[in-house]
Amino acid sequence: MRGHIFTLEEANRALPLVQTILENIQSDYHRLKSYRQMLRALEDIGTDQVRDIEYRRWVARENVLTLQTDLERYLRELDLLGCSLRDIDTGLVDFPTTVEGKLGYFCWQTGENQIGFWHELEEDGDEARKPLPSSTLSC
Repeated sequence: MRGHIFTLEEANRALPLVQTILENIQSDYHRLKSYRQMLRALEDIGTDQVRDIEYRRWVARENVLTLQTDLERYLRELDLLGCSLRDIDTGLVDFPTTVEGKLGYFCWQTGENQIGFWHELEEDGDEARKPLPSSTLSC
């Protein structure tokens, strides 16, 4: 664990910005997957209409490069905020913290209004999420 250790209040305050960045990441990620599929399909097509196919390949490649660059920038923004994206599809994001004296992460995912879960440092993934203890919620 490195960087800032979040309080529950700080992590909840960061959520609107994190959510906006995450929405951009998810949108671009799905578009990137579509362009990659399109590019694979275009590479499988014969060369009967060479100019049209080559132009479409070029457009798809340019879009892939742009989206990859955008995704890297969004991930850096999350990193600069001090949190980490754990799963693009579910929108699972971790915030370094301590809970009851243990190093761990507050975890939040798309659809949740506030942070209500955490997991210890060595644990990872959706199955490791535990409800925050009431002592943390009253801070």
